[in-house]
Amino acid sequence: MNALAKLALVLCVASCNSILGIKDLSEAEPDGDGGSDGPSGSASIRFLLVTPDIFRLDPDGMASIREVGGPELVRAQYGRPTSFVDLPLDTTSLEIRRGDGEVVLATVSLVYDRSPTAPGERITAVVAGTLQPTAGEEPAGALAFSELTFDGTVSGAEWRLVNAVTDRSDEPLNYSIAYPTEVAAAQPLGPILSAATPEPLVQQQAFRLRVGLGVTQGPGTEDCSFSVPAQPADARLLLVLGGLIHVDASEEPGLMLYVVPFDGAASFVRQDPAFYVANFYQDYSNDTMWLADLNTSVPLSRQSTQRIEPMIVFNRPLVAQGVTITGLGGTANLTLPATPAGTRVFIGLRGFVEGGTPGPTTTTITPIGEPPTSETQLSFVHATPDPATIDVVATNTGDLVDVNVATGLTYGSVASTELRSGPNDVRIFAPGETTAISTFPAEILGLRQIFVLHGKQNPVGLEESLRLTPVDMRMWPWQIRTSVASQ
Repeated sequence: MNALAKLALVLCVASCNSILGIKDLSEAEPDGDGGSDGPSGSASIRFLLVTPDIFRLDPDGMASIREVGGPELVRAQYGRPTSFVDLPLDTTSLEIRRGDGEVVLATVSLVYDRSPTAPGERITAVVAGTLQPTAGEEPAGALAFSELTFDGTVSGAEWRLVNAVTDRSDEPLNYSIAYPTEVAAAQPLGPILSAATPEPLVQQQAFRLRVGLGVTQGPGTEDCSFSVPAQPADARLLLVLGGLIHVDASEEPGLMLYVVPFDGAASFVRQDPAFYVANFYQDYSNDTMWLADLNTSVPLSRQSTQRIEPMIVFNRPLVAQGVTITGLGGTANLTLPATPAGTRVFIGLRGFVEGGTPGPTTTTITPIGEPPTSETQLSFVHATPDPATIDVVATNTGDLVDVNVATGLTYGSVASTELRSGPNDVRIFAPGETTAISTFPAEILGLRQIFVLHGKQNPVGLEESLRLTPVDMRMWPWQIRTSVASQ
């Protein structure tokens, strides 16, 4: 099966398995009354396990939850709320065991957001963090929320956002809610296993939860978002932001939004497609560029000076969206492709905006899932018309093994291959020649990486010479690394 067929198959599977990016994950809905009242002095509790390392400790993502030294309370699977079980109100710690119940993985503290006040009170406990942490990782804990956390002071539907993001414990996040005609101000999100105060939802309207790095965000500057369908008028929701930010967002344990109502079945929402737009225009190397999204009533512009530092990120639902790129009086229209939820897309802007040849156009790369290899999946983008056709060879500087990246690669095309991580020399040849036009020292890093060849072999005036720019996809958001000049 060729690469295009594989991509089509993955796109089909991803789209067929996700309707509006939402999938019902409920394994057991609560009884109509939320379970029994239980014995005196006990609460009715269920658990949402979002500890990403459970997949390393148990291949099925299963765990057994019990009181310390006690019998099993319930089996839990990553991302699926358990059924309600009875738990004494004075319980302050729990054992998390492997799915078979034999091995204790961690003992975690159970902390109540508010103390239970009545037997049978329904409680949802979020278990997050790392069960077996190494240096710098956040140990697992459990934060429990009573249904009475919604005390009725908010009229109609309401929600609380819970931070269960495991790999951002040392860096602040912010969030905001966006409705079709209104965007709320961004607010800082507390550390892992903390929750925002209850907030009202605009009744029966779909909304987007926007999440960004740092303590604040401006219009359109979120780093990822989640599109949530309209909820019932009386819904009381925990929105649990859980998983790992830096890994593939299309599958668990990538970052998901778990929608957990106190009444009804839970579900999760994958991230909206993220479009990383990078400027490789021939005539925009040192000038200001603006990108404006024309499909929202909220101004959504970001400025990029010189090259793509930083890349501009658009997070949009699963429909094609138009974007206008402007600067120095020039305008170019870009349509973001319809893309499955959880996908991150790289878009390189290339050509001339101010009337040169070739005109403004784009190169799009849609990585889906993680490559089934221990090597780095490299995508090489040919974004310069000079030279228009090239051969590309990468040489690992450790063992001096040559890998043919591309033969006869034409302007605007993308070549993909697998390379060993580590230092490499990337050499550019005229087709069929044995003497390199340019040689670039480059570091191959992570599971996926993008190299963009831009500039010109024969620059005139202020035009740039040939350069190679890496896109670091190990991080979230993706980042542009310093471009490399030819040696």
